[in-house]
Order: sequence, then C-alpha cells, then structure tokens
Amino acid sequence: MTEGFMRIRSLNIIDILLLEAGFKAQGWHKPTSLFEAYAQENAAGTRTVLVAFWGTLLRGM
Repeated sequence: MTEGFMRIRSLNIIDILLLEAGFKAQGWHKPTSLFEAYAQENAAGTRTVLVAFWGTLLRGM
C-alpha cells in the first residue's frame, strides 16, 4: 500500500483536470464543463462537493 494520509476537502478549480483525467482513465467521459459547474456551485454554496486525496493522489469525489 502507498504510504500517505487521507485528506478530504472542498472541491476547487485546480482539481478539475485531475478529475477529468481520472474519469477518462476509467473509460467514463465527463466533460470539463461538468466539473467547472460543480466548482462554481460549490464556491457559491449551492452544492457541497468534497474531494478525497491519499497523499497527493486524488482518490474520489
């Protein structure tokens, strides 16, 4: 198992490319615009979106 620690935080704009690449690697097409909308709604307080990291690796949304 990779050494590290779990960190959960609010989604922000810098996560978008990581999310898009992660879904694409699994064969799921999720457009950048979807994650941009999530980030904007999260910033406005109309949606709560959390991301999980293990060390520096994005592991979930």
